[in-house]
Amino acid sequence: MTGMSVKDDIQVGIVGGSGYSGGELMRLLLGHPRARIAWVSSRGDKRLDAIHRNLVGTGLRFIREEDAGAADVVFLCTPSRESMLKAPGYLARGARVIDIGSDFRLKDRSIFERVYKAEHTCWELVGEAPYGATELHRDAIRRARLVANPGCFAYTAILTLAPLVKAGLIDRERVVVDGLSGPRAPAPSRARRRITARSATAPFPTTSSSTAIPTRSSRSCRASPARR
Repeated sequence: MTGMSVKDDIQVGIVGGSGYSGGELMRLLLGHPRARIAWVSSRGDKRLDAIHRNLVGTGLRFIREEDAGAADVVFLCTPSRESMLKAPGYLARGARVIDIGSDFRLKDRSIFERVYKAEHTCWELVGEAPYGATELHRDAIRRARLVANPGCFAYTAILTLAPLVKAGLIDRERVVVDGLSGPRAPAPSRARRRITARSATAPFPTTSSSTAIPTRSSRSCRASPARR
C-alpha cells in the first residue's frame, strides 16, 4: 500500500471477527506473507476458536473493540449501518479502512437511504471510497484510505459485464442481472427458508430492492475503461 515501506509487515485490525466474513478474512490473512493480525474484536462471549474451528491453534483470540490498539489497516466486518459509525474514528487514528459491509458502496445518497432505510451519518466519506473491484480500480484502491468492499452478487455481475461495456457490445440501460444462490448464502432470518428440503426446488427473494446491484454495477462498468 502506498506510504508503507516494503520491508514493513502490515498490522491488521478486524472489527467483528465472529461472523463468516471475519472468519474468512482471518484465514486469508494468516496465509499472507506481509500481513500480521494485530487484533480481532467481537462483542460476543464465545472464544474465537470455538466459533471458527478451522483457526484452532493459530493463537488468535477476541478482544473488546475498546481495547483495540494501533493498526495500519482496519477491516470492518460489521452489519449495514454500523460501518459508517466506526470508519471515521479509525481514519482519524491514521488507519486505512476497508469496509466489508455495504455502507460506502452506493454513491447516490437517495438510493442508499431507500435501500437501507437509514440516513448515512458520514456521507462526506462516501465519495472518496473507491469500489473495491481490484480488477477494475486497482490504482484508486492502492491510493485510498477508505475502500468499499464489493458485495458478492454485485461483484459477479460487474466482472461479467465490464468487458462487454468496455467493448460497446451491450446497452447499459437494458441490463438485467438474475442472481440465485444456494441455501447457505446470507438471507433473512427465516430459518425454514434455509432448510435445503424447502429451498432446493423453489427460490425465495432475499431483498425487495431492485436498485442496489444495478447501481453498483453500472457505476463500476462505466469506470472500467478509464480504470477509475
